Amino acid sequence: MILKDRYGRPLIELRISVTQRCNYSCIFCHREGIGENRKEIDINSWKRIFEASKKLGIRKIKITGGEPLLYPHILEFIRLAKTYFDEVSLTTNGYLLEELAQDLKESGIDRINVSLHSLNRNIYKRITGVDGLEKVLRGIKLAKKLGISIKINVLVLKGINDTEVEDFIKFARDNMIDMQFIEYEPLLGLSDEYHISLDFIDRILEKRAIAIRIKRRHYKKSYLVPPWIDVLHTWHSKETCMGCTRLRITPDGRAYPCIYRGSETIDLLDDPEKGILEANNLRRPFWR
Repeated sequence: MILKDRYGRPLIELRISVTQRCNYSCIFCHREGIGENRKEIDINSWKRIFEASKKLGIRKIKITGGEPLLYPHILEFIRLAKTYFDEVSLTTNGYLLEELAQDLKESGIDRINVSLHSLNRNIYKRITGVDGLEKVLRGIKLAKKLGISIKINVLVLKGINDTEVEDFIKFARDNMIDMQFIEYEPLLGLSDEYHISLDFIDRILEKRAIAIRIKRRHYKKSYLVPPWIDVLHTWHSKETCMGCTRLRITPDGRAYPCIYRGSETIDLLDDPEKGILEANNLRRPFWR
């Protein structure tokens, strides 16, 4: 059984924010539309949500925050999730990866996306508010050495890190780590001053790639340099919306059918299966 919305889009993934706590203060952060000071539900509540999700055909989860590695039960959460889902991945700023890489490996994590928005120490600190670049790089290299699948996320910001594209490509090639350039979009009232089209990155990669593919989900181009480097265009993208296959879940157990429609939420705690079905009925592309 696979749920589909009114537009034929399957629901196969949950993007779960386990905490809104964060040790960074990134200049672009929109908290995924979730306000601060959210209550964090207990593991038993997550188990009930997982059980209902599996029953309804949901096969994957992405763990986010805030910073998910600050969540005190993160390893228990991952181990539990692995008993219900085919794939459990996590997005992190990487600051605590050096300390937790071995534990994450043993917990069974399938993939880790690390947000790395500059390779310049001063620019990194300007973006994140933390002088943590070297620590994050050590964590990335350790996780890769341990055999964890790593992907780097780079949010391209006009006038800040958009001149580092060549440096990032070289970093990806030198370390054989997959990478994704992400177009900044002023979600939820953020300023558009940092937006820049990523067409120039497509042109750079098209000249160097030995293979090019289009990933159906998000309709993004992926270039084999090697490694694989993706370019995700999000600016008012109907293709991205039509490729959406997920629900977002807040730390207090509410489902957001769409990040653009933050007022539309469904409480999953009383009856998770009914709540997921109701949330799926609300799913519809924002751009179409």
